[in-house]
Amino acid sequence: MPLSIRKILFNKPWLLPVLAFVTFVTGWLAFIIFAIQNRPQEVERVLQLAR
Repeated sequence: MPLSIRKILFNKPWLLPVLAFVTFVTGWLAFIIFAIQNRPQEVERVLQLAR
């Protein structure tokens, strides 16, 4: 007996928010990993004293 996604979500309504949260966290992790791998080059700071 094949079950459709609509029937599964109707029988277990808590699945939709859980799947949305998991998708959200996965997206953030992908963004953070991408940002770490492509961070800008660091520039050395030079302190100049005012006279």
